[in-house]
Amino acid sequence: MLERTVMRRLKDCDVVSPRSAFLHGRSFTSTFLWGSYDGQFIFIEPMITKAYIESTKTIAGSAIVMPLKAPAKYQHSGYYPDRYSIAWDAKAKEYRIALDGLAQR
Repeated sequence: MLERTVMRRLKDCDVVSPRSAFLHGRSFTSTFLWGSYDGQFIFIEPMITKAYIESTKTIAGSAIVMPLKAPAKYQHSGYYPDRYSIAWDAKAKEYRIALDGLAQR
């Protein structure tokens, strides 16, 4: 069911890497979207399941870091990430999802 929902959303407006594991028969845990509408690039977004986010509690003092492959060129100049991370902060009792490695492109 989740995979069907993700695929419907992707069909509507988003671009996802063809290397994404869930496109090759593995369960969906996370992906990164480069979103467009009407031919215009409008957003970037990590899409992550709640279970995958919660799994960071089992990684002592660490985070899940997902490198991003940069597009050949960008439609609009600005700051773009080269990775995103998911971490559990036990002291604050909160999850942190961050776009990291921002660079002018």
